[in-house]
Amino acid sequence: MVSSPHDKLFKAVFSEPANAVAHFAVCLPPELVAALDLSKAQHVPGSWVDEALRDHHSDVAHSIPLRSTEAADGQTESVLLYQLWEHQSTVPPMMALRAHRYATRLLEEWSREHPTARKLPPVIVLVLYHGEEDWTAPDELEELFALERVSPAAREALRPFLPKQRYLLEVLPEDPAAVRSGRGVARITLLALKFGRSAELWTTIFTSEDDLRELLSNPEALLHLAALLVEYLLSVNPALTPDSL
Repeated sequence: MVSSPHDKLFKAVFSEPANAVAHFAVCLPPELVAALDLSKAQHVPGSWVDEALRDHHSDVAHSIPLRSTEAADGQTESVLLYQLWEHQSTVPPMMALRAHRYATRLLEEWSREHPTARKLPPVIVLVLYHGEEDWTAPDELEELFALERVSPAAREALRPFLPKQRYLLEVLPEDPAAVRSGRGVARITLLALKFGRSAELWTTIFTSEDDLRELLSNPEALLHLAALLVEYLLSVNPALTPDSL
């Protein structure tokens, strides 16, 4: 259940594959982007965020096929890109464990739907963070294990048996001009999430001329986004009024 203005805006925008891949094309490693057929991305319905965290987190998953790669049964292999948005101002020290748990839940669901499969699709967990403090949480699950007092030799002997999943972290910068994403809906949404609560910087969202110009070719999408942004800003920024907007 979407329960906050942040979640509502995020899911309304990034559940649309075109908006999601506009962001993936910028934030993912270029070698991976070149191997993906982003034009065939599909939204994966469902939620893998725990019930206890659903008031503070929003998740969106997409399945994106690799180019010219077929499995033994002739089906195209897929990379499942799982995007988790962290919208709290604090940094969760166990983010790597959360990401691992969410990815595992997604893979368990996939396995139930493909009972004869003998291989799993890779999952990339993306964490988009817009809090004020520096991000200090480990980005790899292996770093969370208590090995400080273990001898170096024992630590090396343990490493092969420890899970090593890493999440891809993107911290939205304090400079609006430095916010990376595909031009148009995706970047405007990130600007709103980062600066929408600021009494001074919220206007950045509507002065990003290149992004707004990108939307002029699709007036219906522009009006839909404008409605979402107005509703969002009035919900999260107490300094704004309908007249000021």
